[in-house]
Amino acid sequence: MGLDLNRILACKPRKRMLILWRMITTSPLGVDKDILFHTAPTLKRHGLRWAPRSLLFTKMFFARPAPGEPNNRASLAKVGSTKGLVAELAGIRIGVAQSPTYLPKQIVGFDSVPRHHDDRYRLFVKDGQGRWYLLGPRGNYTSALHSNLEELYACVSKLSEPWILYRGSHSDIPGRGGGHHAFLSEAKSECETQSNEPLCVNIKLQVDSGHVSSEMNRICQAAYSLAQDLASTAAAQAVSEFAATDIDLETPVYWEALQNLDREIELLSKGPTAVHVLTTCGIDADELGFKRMDDYITRMYRDLYLHVEQYAPGNTKWCVE
Repeated sequence: MGLDLNRILACKPRKRMLILWRMITTSPLGVDKDILFHTAPTLKRHGLRWAPRSLLFTKMFFARPAPGEPNNRASLAKVGSTKGLVAELAGIRIGVAQSPTYLPKQIVGFDSVPRHHDDRYRLFVKDGQGRWYLLGPRGNYTSALHSNLEELYACVSKLSEPWILYRGSHSDIPGRGGGHHAFLSEAKSECETQSNEPLCVNIKLQVDSGHVSSEMNRICQAAYSLAQDLASTAAAQAVSEFAATDIDLETPVYWEALQNLDREIELLSKGPTAVHVLTTCGIDADELGFKRMDDYITRMYRDLYLHVEQYAPGNTKWCVE
C-alpha cells in the first residue's frame, strides 16, 4: 500500500489505529467504500466514527481497484466543518407514518402487537408509487428479536432527517434474499455545505434492506387499500370514539368495539379483493392465507410502516463522519 509504517510505530499503541486509518484514507488509493457497511466496533474519534477498531476481517477493503472499475473508492476529507469518509452511495430518505389520531393509544405501535406477531420481525417501507421495501436490523430474519425492530422504528422516529444509504442506485435495490447491506444515518443539520458538496451524515445503525417480491408487493398494496376501506366502516368509527379519552381496559363497551373491528378486518381479509390478490400471487385462499391478509391489513391500519420521502441516485456524494 506504500504507507510509511515508521509513522505508526512511532506513536503510542492506543493511537496507532487512528494514524493508520488517516494514512489509508488520505492516500491516492483510498479505501473500498464497502467498509462503511461493516458491523465491527468502531473508533470514537471525530471523522473516524465509521472506522473499525481492528483490521481483522477487513483485508478485502484494501484491494487495488481493477482497470475500469466503477467509483468504489472512498477518501477522508473535510466538508464545511465536518470531517469524514466521502463516498458515492445511493439512498432513500424515510420517515415514520403519522400516528393515527383516530385510534386509541392502546392499539397503536408495537406495544399493542403480540410478541409472536409477524409485525415484530420486519418493517415495511412504502413509496409514493406503490412500491414496498423491507427494512430490518442487520441479521437473519428468523433470529431477529422484536426488541431490535422496535429500536429501529423508534430510532427512525427520533431522527430529524433519516437516510438509508447503500451501494448501487435506487432502481436496482435487490430483494431481501440478496443480503443487501445498508446503514441508517442522520443528515447533520448543522453541516453547512454548498449545493454541489457532499451531504454530511452520521451512521446510526447497520441494517438490511431491499425490494419485496412482486407478489408480496401486490399483497402489501392490497392490504393498504383495504385498510383505507376499513377506516371508513362503522366498526372503525366506533373505535375512534375512544381515541380522545383515557380508556379503562375492562370497559365492556371498549372490548365490544374492538371485537367488532376485528370482525370487520376478518371480513375484509376473506373478501373478493383479498381472495383475488392471494390467488394471483400463488397463495391458497384458505385460513392460512386469510390470516396473512388479516395481519397485513391490521399493520397498515395501525400505520406500522415507514414511508419513502426522497430518493438519491447512486452517484450522490456523502460525507460519513
